[in-house]
Amino acid sequence: MEHVGVIMAGGSGKRFWPVSRNNIAKQYLKLFGDKTLIQTAVERNKKVFGKNVFVCTNGQQKNTVHEQTGLQDNNFILEPFPRDTAAAIGLSALSIKEQFGADTVMNIVPADH
Repeated sequence: MEHVGVIMAGGSGKRFWPVSRNNIAKQYLKLFGDKTLIQTAVERNKKVFGKNVFVCTNGQQKNTVHEQTGLQDNNFILEPFPRDTAAAIGLSALSIKEQFGADTVMNIVPADH
């Protein structure tokens, strides 16, 4: 049985205005030190799940996540269009099931916590 961590990193930067913007959502900002929230989330998850850390995001933010974390293409779950938390979790569950099987344990966390 595999254990994987999935970090939800969607969002449009609307709720943390004026610090965040459409092109730079809150999870890509350095709010608490020298690392962004997404960097901190990935590092924390790697301690528990090793290489089995995935980020669910949209295509527009994939490059930002890659630049900030160094995750490879196979560690991304890309939303075809934004539909909020429940849809991101459902898409992630389907993707993880397809890749690892139905008995996989999946931990879901937001990038901004």
